[in-house]
Amino acid sequence: MTDHNPRDRASLQSGLEAIHAEGAGVYEHQMFNLAGVVELVEAAAAGNERARAYCSVLQHTLRVITASATPDRNDCMLCLLCDTVFWRGCRPEAFVVLHAHRDVPKQAVVQCICRRCYIAHGSLPNLKGAVVKKLRSDVIGDLREIPPPSAPGRA
Repeated sequence: MTDHNPRDRASLQSGLEAIHAEGAGVYEHQMFNLAGVVELVEAAAAGNERARAYCSVLQHTLRVITASATPDRNDCMLCLLCDTVFWRGCRPEAFVVLHAHRDVPKQAVVQCICRRCYIAHGSLPNLKGAVVKKLRSDVIGDLREIPPPSAPGRA
């Protein structure tokens, strides 16, 4: 997956347009906490192509963050929910990867969640509502969640 730098508004916009085109307007977002990243690395090492793609964009995001030696609001990535500045001395607690709804998407936008926001919500499932609300208000105005299909044989 190609990661578009969410610090740069033009890159973020072009990334969203690429994702929109790739998925014909159908997006998917995945959230990973640090334990989830470890599981992704294990799955990627076992040959899971989708896990490899996620690892690639997360690695790029962490490179961007650790390249910043000082917290600069104009040059560093910010928490999706509260604008905490991420830099070498302050790394994310969780990641949100937005991409086209495909088996192995080619484009992605990564947003980060700070420790304070992660702890305030308690878990990834609790954080999901806040992330969807923020994505809807700031990124994709007409974002709607499509529930997963019911289990076979159930109405």
